[in-house]
Amino acid sequence: MHQLILEDLCESPTEEREFIAQANQAMIKVLHNLDLLIRLSKLEIGALQPQFKPLEIGLLLTEVQQLTTMKCTNRYCQLTLIGADSDVLVYGDWSWLQQVLILLIEGALAAGSEALQLTLESFKDKDDPVQIQVQCNRPLANWQVPPPSEKTYPADFSASFYYQIVARMAVPLGLNLELREAEAGQGTVVVLQFPG
Repeated sequence: MHQLILEDLCESPTEEREFIAQANQAMIKVLHNLDLLIRLSKLEIGALQPQFKPLEIGLLLTEVQQLTTMKCTNRYCQLTLIGADSDVLVYGDWSWLQQVLILLIEGALAAGSEALQLTLESFKDKDDPVQIQVQCNRPLANWQVPPPSEKTYPADFSASFYYQIVARMAVPLGLNLELREAEAGQGTVVVLQFPG
């Protein structure tokens, strides 16, 4: 886009401004992703320590829903939250867990999901682990890494990219992560499980 402007190939000053605005948005996205990857590498090597403390997971899910509703609406995806009224406490880092859930929702949107469900599963037995399930109506194959011969480089990141980032975050955060096909082949479920 900058090259078109520099070579004076734009039809009007309005088109030049539009290209500059698009390039600016793309650069902001690149910087955001670079910042995330830098923070993740620091987390993995122990230079950045998660701040673990008891937190009410229902409140976190409600906040994540508020932060992602507009993005889902813009992608024509309906986001449903189930179980957030529960007062279940987990031990974790609020900001990192928030980032993990937002990335999973962005992954579902990248997979082309039109219906997305965020569910808090808490069990009656105190020793059973708490789970958060992110279910989308797109097949499991959309989340898996394609073979090297099939790799493409689209403008947006794929669902598998987001899943790989979350998988790397899950280890230092003490989360178990599982990707599976939904019942009756009705899409994909990503399960985040907190330690019991």
